[in-house]
Amino acid sequence: MRVNESTKAWLRSKSIYVPDDWLEACIEWINNETQDKLQLPDQLNGAVYEQWLLSDLHELQSPCLPEQLISQRKYQLNGGYALQIDSLVDVSKPYYGQMLKVKGSENENVKVTAEPPAPWEPKPTRMLMLKLTDGVTEVQGMEYRQILCLNEKIKPGTKVLIKGSVLCRNGVLMLKADNVQLLGGEVDTLVEELTPHSALQQAL
Repeated sequence: MRVNESTKAWLRSKSIYVPDDWLEACIEWINNETQDKLQLPDQLNGAVYEQWLLSDLHELQSPCLPEQLISQRKYQLNGGYALQIDSLVDVSKPYYGQMLKVKGSENENVKVTAEPPAPWEPKPTRMLMLKLTDGVTEVQGMEYRQILCLNEKIKPGTKVLIKGSVLCRNGVLMLKADNVQLLGGEVDTLVEELTPHSALQQAL
C-alpha cells in the first residue's frame, strides 16, 4: 500500500488523477507481467504512467477540471490539468474540402472548380479546435496562437497537459504554445470510433 500511495502522489505531482481501484489493479497487472522485477519506485511509476497514457479517461471517471469552468461565461484557469484529446479539427479550412481529402475522393474536377488563391492573398493561419476531457467534463480548446506541438495527425486519446493561466470563454479554452504540453498516448477504441471523418462530420 505504501508503494501505491507513493505512486499516487507521483502521478498527482504531474497533475494526473486516477481512481484508487484503477491504480491498484494497474500495479497488480504490472507486477504480474514483470514478475515483480520493477523494484525501484521510478520504474513502477514509469510503467503506471505508460498505462495511463493508453487509458480512456472516460472510463476512469476521475475529474480534475473546476465545475464552474463550463457554467461561467468567463473563467481564468490556473494550474496544471492532464486531459485527453477526443478530436481535433482545423477550423481555418473548409470542412468539405478536408472531408474529401480524408475520404480520398478529391479529384481533378474538385481541383478545377476550386478557386486558387490570388498571389496577393495572405496564407490562411491554421486554427485547431480541440475537444478535450478529463473523463467527466468536456471542454473545447482553441489554438488562439500557433502551437507547434499540435497537428492534425494527432490520434484520439492522446494526452496533453494544459498549464499556466488560460482564459476560458463560454467553455472554450484560449490556448497558446506555453499552455500546452503534449504527453502522448492514444486509445485504440477511440481511434476506431473517432476517425478524422467522424470528427469533421461532428464539426459540420
